[in-house]
Amino acid sequence: MGPFHMDDRRTSGRFEPVMQIPARVGKRDGVVLNVSHHGARVRHPGSLKPSEVIVLTFPCAGGQFSSRARVLSCRAVPLKDPDGQIVFESRFAFANPSAEAMALLEELLKR
Repeated sequence: MGPFHMDDRRTSGRFEPVMQIPARVGKRDGVVLNVSHHGARVRHPGSLKPSEVIVLTFPCAGGQFSSRARVLSCRAVPLKDPDGQIVFESRFAFANPSAEAMALLEELLKR
């Protein structure tokens, strides 16, 4: 087992939606697998580079959450999308989300 970095440890609980939440990962479509106050895990087509910063958007608590997010990790999963593309799962850390975005997230995480 290799060393871990503080950025890699979870510091808050995660919300795992019962239904799939559609997401936009930059210019790609995706699905939110779980979300916390600090970041999210999303399934999407196409790989992303660690430390890359994208805009992550998804419906949240009656509004639209949108924030820049830094890619912590990205890995291929043994699935293909309907177009036959390899599917990836990425972990993101939110990068300076707005107060409005955080208020939506707080409302979602209270459930």
